[in-house]
Amino acid sequence: MNLRTFARITAFSVFSVFSALGCKPQSGSPPGSTDAAQELEPTSATVVGGRILLFLEYPHLVRGESARFLAHLSVVATGEPIRAGRVALTIGATRLAVDAPKRDGLIIPEGALPEAGRFPGRLVVEGEQAAESLELGEIVVHATKDEARVAAEAQGEDPVGAVPFLMEQQ
Repeated sequence: MNLRTFARITAFSVFSVFSALGCKPQSGSPPGSTDAAQELEPTSATVVGGRILLFLEYPHLVRGESARFLAHLSVVATGEPIRAGRVALTIGATRLAVDAPKRDGLIIPEGALPEAGRFPGRLVVEGEQAAESLELGEIVVHATKDEARVAAEAQGEDPVGAVPFLMEQQ
């Protein structure tokens, strides 16, 4: 084994151990700072439909603030990413539409939600590979950033001994 191979194996092993222990990377910002590097953990959901698999990640939503929704879409039958088609994300009365994926499998609806509250969410995909309407359940829009921060902190950490993996990492 040469030195380069040993270094790769060691780096991978250290990363694996820290990941297994639930350690998360720390931001380079000093304690107490409030810059963008210390944003709240995003909210995520995985929805398996009859034809489409969705992994959705988005920030804790605050009324009137623009948000990006990262929708990773793939065809259940083949595992292939959705490569074309229209997608509409509806949260309450607000509709955010996208005409095409940013890249294979990634759709990014963006926009602000005008009201705080709890709203039903739905993602509708219309394309040649698959078409389906996916119910997202209840989506919360907070009135203020402070309210969003409190809600994010209330989510808590992963259970002791859990090894969290996002669907896309698997």
